[in-house]
Amino acid sequence: MTRTLNTIVEHWNYTEESLEQNIRLYISIQESHALLANINVTNTLKYYMSRHMH
Repeated sequence: MTRTLNTIVEHWNYTEESLEQNIRLYISIQESHALLANINVTNTLKYYMSRHMH
């Protein structure tokens, strides 16, 4: 995660792209990380539920 942030900061420093574009990129990366985390949590819960039900 920190590496991703560093990459974006470097990107800001070395390109002429707008700040807004970089912020949108950062937000979309954050959203995809959150989505993956939610999927992992959900799958873990399902796994434990199925084990305790039997």
